[in-house]
Amino acid sequence: DRAPSVKRISPMSPPYACRALAAAILLPRVAAAGQACSAPHCATADDDASSSLLQLGGRRFPFGWPMGATSGSGSDRTKANCHYKSYDPEFESMITGCGIVAEMTDNPDYNFAHEAPVYIPWNNSLLFASNRIGNGSEQVIELWLKDLSSDRPPERLPRKTWAEDIVMSNGAFLDYVPGMECPTTARSVLIISQGNLNKSSGVYRLHLDTLAVDVVLNVSGWDSSQFNSPNDIVVDPVSGAILFTDPMYGFWQKFRPEPRLGNYLWMYNPGAENEPMHPEKTRLLSDGFHRPNGLAFASDAGDLLYVTDTGYFRGGDFISEYKLAEYYKTRHNTSDLARLTSAMQPEAPRTVYAFDVERNARREIVGLVNRRVLFVAEAGVPDGIKVDCEGRIYVGVGNGVAVYSREGTVLGTFFAPSGCANLVLVPRGKQAMDIVALCEKQIFKFSVATGSCQYGKRWSGFGR
Repeated sequence: DRAPSVKRISPMSPPYACRALAAAILLPRVAAAGQACSAPHCATADDDASSSLLQLGGRRFPFGWPMGATSGSGSDRTKANCHYKSYDPEFESMITGCGIVAEMTDNPDYNFAHEAPVYIPWNNSLLFASNRIGNGSEQVIELWLKDLSSDRPPERLPRKTWAEDIVMSNGAFLDYVPGMECPTTARSVLIISQGNLNKSSGVYRLHLDTLAVDVVLNVSGWDSSQFNSPNDIVVDPVSGAILFTDPMYGFWQKFRPEPRLGNYLWMYNPGAENEPMHPEKTRLLSDGFHRPNGLAFASDAGDLLYVTDTGYFRGGDFISEYKLAEYYKTRHNTSDLARLTSAMQPEAPRTVYAFDVERNARREIVGLVNRRVLFVAEAGVPDGIKVDCEGRIYVGVGNGVAVYSREGTVLGTFFAPSGCANLVLVPRGKQAMDIVALCEKQIFKFSVATGSCQYGKRWSGFGR
């Protein structure tokens, strides 16, 4: 049960006031060490972010990847160790540098960095999940933790956490209460379990200090039907309700039973942390999707929601545009090419939709209206999605991370050789952040000069 070697390429080490992190990054020891540290820092309008800007470094990207899979009139360029396509001067002006945080070294078949990226501010670390390992009902997904202040490689969490407690993990979100003074103090994560043939799927809470796991919701309010295989999750920045997508990928991938529900977007108000589960509070928020996937609120106002639909890949395998281009170019493995293309539905969505959010007098979500197409991915499908303080939209796609304006106009794409399924925006100052992207065999960072407002306010991360 030895994990494949994952090595660190370039550390992400802003000048924090303290760096007391445990050598093996297991969180109980981190918490004890952190007692001597200053409190996590939330940025204010008066903060000088210059001290939090990263020094660039690390290995250069291997240029020369097949670019035939990308389209459009933008130009391929390199700058500050980045390889990208720019459609707008705004995109190019944002770039401050790129690097590789970690990569697989000894197992070319193992995609260790795929989903569930959560930035943990109080110790400057990254929680993330691998892609599926194994076949049929024996499949597993591993959970990893990377100290972003250190040059140490990522550490896999104990097997019990990801093989028994949170089975086939997927999306995750920092467990914070909207309006809290400083969300950087949150000590738990809401994380999706897709379940398997023996365990139901749902939403769980992972306590970072102890690695204890609580059930938040693992059955719907509809005749106690199980969910399909929930995918991504977000917390409403106004009411604190949990929203999550539930495509039927698990059935297609042979680790979940036949679906009893549609490809839906759900909402659940969990109440207080220790309150018992109330499935009757589960509400179907939207239907009509092929494969609902990533979701994100446009801002802390909570009046606009983005949802990605990846029905173009009905079976759920994340297929890199580069891999397809290589198969088509060489034809060296026709069986793999047939398997990949048979799972594609060209007529199905590869789309990001926008919804207006309706609320009642108590500011609770009562519905989504005015559904419209915001944009269609140029390469592969739009998987994970995030939004910065200025409203720019970042999506993991088949050739890297694509950046769009709030109006849905493509600004540019950061290229990655295996494509990127999901990402998280890591704050590095009031006007600085890292796009940390999970790109199967590598974790990339794309540093840009803009702010991260993922948890309801502009903030700069841990310490000073």
